Amino acid sequence: MGDSLRETVTRALSAMVDPPEDLETVIDEGTWNSVVTARERDVLWRFVCEKSVWRLEVAPSWAPGESFDADLLARHFLGQGLTNPKANLDELMKKSAGDLVSELKQIRYPVLEAFRQGNWSELRAALMTSGRRRDFELFGRPLPPGAA
Repeated sequence: MGDSLRETVTRALSAMVDPPEDLETVIDEGTWNSVVTARERDVLWRFVCEKSVWRLEVAPSWAPGESFDADLLARHFLGQGLTNPKANLDELMKKSAGDLVSELKQIRYPVLEAFRQGNWSELRAALMTSGRRRDFELFGRPLPPGAA
């Protein structure tokens, strides 16, 4: 690969007109497991590369352990997911940091507006419900009682 994951993410973000800044490398084990975080207002955008598969996770800065993936956030805020649910491992491994920046662009403004400390408990509950519905649709995982 040559570049560090941080350099790869920085280059991908530079394609944006007004990219999030304040990049931090949280973990850097190459393509085995690496996380680069960009902070923007109350949002942590996490570019995760695990076993050569990229994904974008988003968390509020005051609750960094409560992250949600970009596909779920797009389903919740835009009414449709960002990824092909039938993608195989080879397709997933073709995803790049640039693809994650495209995802970030799609969900950026709804996420920045919604991720506020005052409404977090309601939003978190709604995202958890959306996540359970997605799990049911994609994997047939049963919904808990009252989650329909």
